Amino acid sequence: MSTKTGDELLAFIGRTLKVKNLGEDAGMGRTRGWDSLAHVNLILALEQWAGVSVPPELMGELTTVESIASHLSAQGVLAR
Repeated sequence: MSTKTGDELLAFIGRTLKVKNLGEDAGMGRTRGWDSLAHVNLILALEQWAGVSVPPELMGELTTVESIASHLSAQGVLAR
């Protein structure tokens, strides 16, 4: 498992959601294309991309770029 950067995370989320110019303030419900179905797909793809497991009870909490970044940082996957 390699350490990712914030820019890599933003690019990954943008590609997965098919959103250009995704900002750090992006989140489910406030970013076009990031609805509940896209969110499930994002979390599943994130697990593969980052090499981590996201417990189902956490899926509802990881609904912003910031919360995802914090989770990955706590897992030692994201350099902050």
